[in-house]
Amino acid sequence: MNTHKLLTYALNSQNQLVHIDSVPNGSSCNCFCPNCKAALIAKNGKDKRQHHFAHEANSDCLKGYQTALHILGKEIIIKEKLIPIFNEKFQFELLQADSIELEKKIGDIIPDVYAIINNKPVAIEILVTHEVDDVKYRKIEMQELTTIEIDLSKIESLDYGLVKAELYKFDNMKLIYDKNFYDGIINLKKEIILKKGIQRKVENGTVRSCPMSCLVTRQGIIPRTINSKLCDLCILWYKPENSENFYCVGHTNDNLPSWFVQADVINNKYLPINEAVRKIKTFKENIKRYSL
Repeated sequence: MNTHKLLTYALNSQNQLVHIDSVPNGSSCNCFCPNCKAALIAKNGKDKRQHHFAHEANSDCLKGYQTALHILGKEIIIKEKLIPIFNEKFQFELLQADSIELEKKIGDIIPDVYAIINNKPVAIEILVTHEVDDVKYRKIEMQELTTIEIDLSKIESLDYGLVKAELYKFDNMKLIYDKNFYDGIINLKKEIILKKGIQRKVENGTVRSCPMSCLVTRQGIIPRTINSKLCDLCILWYKPENSENFYCVGHTNDNLPSWFVQADVINNKYLPINEAVRKIKTFKENIKRYSL
């Protein structure tokens, strides 16, 4: 719970983030906890090996460090004006923002950092304790707001250089939403399904030999027939327009990358990974019970 991590940043009377070595020693620092806003004492005297802030009232506030880290991360991005974007090669790169601001309200969303790059809005969310959940994802999706999450949860020290380095490390970045990228991924999934999928047809409300519904016998693996309504729960098939047949890659579902599973080609949308996994799990549970 980060109890061992020293609080080396605090808020001053102007609500600005300040480092322990930039303020007077003791209570005259006039600083406050970034989380609970209680008064702090600066312990930065010559006899202190590790300078840090402490709560005046010996409060058991455990979130001061996380809050300070979150604020510091945002301030570094604002100062540097470097924003990660996901390029056409499906890779992260850093670009200089044309404009940038903290916590700009966009509909029902207030991202940590909001920037404009080449006329494109980009939101940055900094992960310290809470990642972007499904509820927030849906709000982001409704706004079609390109969003990238940067994970700082593993940082053990409020060292400015360390935090800056971790902020711009591509391994710490996660693409939450990008409509152009997701549209491309959805089209790519359709192409792969058409190329590698098993062709099937709905006949009298059933699908014969469902690739994901197999019965294991002594004679071998026998695909079973399912009610076609169960296909509504599956995200591993695609039916081209003006075609009587559809194509399914359910037979390879254990070896599919996450982006492929998340791309919903039926509804033309990109699902959060948790929702995509739930859909496949629900489908598998239902075909076990309702196979014909």
